[in-house]
Amino acid sequence: MKGKTVTETFASPAGLAKAQREVAECQRFRELGDQLLDVNEQICELRPVEETAPSAQEKNRPKPSKRKSRAK
Repeated sequence: MKGKTVTETFASPAGLAKAQREVAECQRFRELGDQLLDVNEQICELRPVEETAPSAQEKNRPKPSKRKSRAK
């Protein structure tokens, strides 16, 4: 239910407590994911650009065929 408020009722206080724990863990997981993305962006910005010549293997790699395959 993207962007929609969902109202639920619980038959017992234990069910309510369980749902509250799950919501808290979901929020924690999202925060950790946001932190991970931030760190990853910082790493990418700090990583130097490496300009290297193609390796011997890359130079000797056969070129893909430009012929179209026939329909069967």
